[in-house]
Amino acid sequence: MTVSPALFGLQHANRDFSKPEGWSKNNFNTAFPVALLCYMHVAALSTVYIVANSSATQHESLPVETLMRQNPLAPTTYYAFESDFVPYRPYVVGHLPRSDVVVMNQASGICHSAFEIKLTALPDNATAALPDQQQSCELVIRPDTIVQLAITLLHAYPQQRVALSDSVLSVSQRIAVWDDETILENLPLLVSLAQELVATRIAFQTPFMLQPIWKTEGKKSRLNQHAFDVFVWSDVAFIRLLVKAVAREKSRISRPVRALVWLIKLLESYCLQGRIDYLSVLDEFTLSTKNDKAFSANGLATHPFLASQQLTQPRIERDALRHIILGGGQHLLSPERRLDAVIANMPELFDS
Repeated sequence: MTVSPALFGLQHANRDFSKPEGWSKNNFNTAFPVALLCYMHVAALSTVYIVANSSATQHESLPVETLMRQNPLAPTTYYAFESDFVPYRPYVVGHLPRSDVVVMNQASGICHSAFEIKLTALPDNATAALPDQQQSCELVIRPDTIVQLAITLLHAYPQQRVALSDSVLSVSQRIAVWDDETILENLPLLVSLAQELVATRIAFQTPFMLQPIWKTEGKKSRLNQHAFDVFVWSDVAFIRLLVKAVAREKSRISRPVRALVWLIKLLESYCLQGRIDYLSVLDEFTLSTKNDKAFSANGLATHPFLASQQLTQPRIERDALRHIILGGGQHLLSPERRLDAVIANMPELFDS
């Protein structure tokens, strides 16, 4: 019997993995992490949940079923990639930015959870020369992730919206002009507001972003024997990451500074209008910076948040791939053909 290409656990999804288009780079980078989570569920492995505490962040154990808010392998579980999370629609003007994955019950049509997904390589260039215990991953954050963060803050804490409005408007209305010079002068105010958002939500933080990691043998294009694991950022822990990024570049208008401005202006838009006009906010507040990404944090910046035994030695070995990628799906992958990677992985060409 011929077995079609497939990813473990994703029998019910809005992508067809029996066809080549299901394995394109962008599709694979969001679908493989969900299949990895399904595999972890069967293996009784919980995700590493990065949560904020009163002064920093810490790790907790978060089972996959708790993360998704339903059994990931139930016949009724449906994975909608690049889709709207319906409960977020009332918060925005116009079309809702799509989540990387929405976990639904296909019998009831109820959307249970939605996540941003950042599949990251370990180590990155900034930490590849360091010992294993000091290596980490780079995170590249897109503008829509900041929009999703603002919506999550509104949706997850409905009982705090009045207090949120008071806090946001008390700061934003003190800044008459949002240009580069004025933003830098008022940056301590904006950072203080972000820290207040964290402090008032520590007890109620919610999973926001999935960060699956894949570890290589140094810089080689070869998987380490200990290859995969999954970290989950809470919304509040992610704000802590952003605040730390701002602190590193607070003397100029950097991408993290602009991302913080976006977050506050998005929340202000909701406080004033009852909906977020996110397209106007992203277009208006460019602050002399390109809009290709919100901000990035290299491995030196992410290590304090990710540092753990699971980062040093991921729990899922590379041989598990044969149980996650099924039916010869690996033959449908179309990786970028990089000359430097090809040369580095063919040392025999230079043998005398």
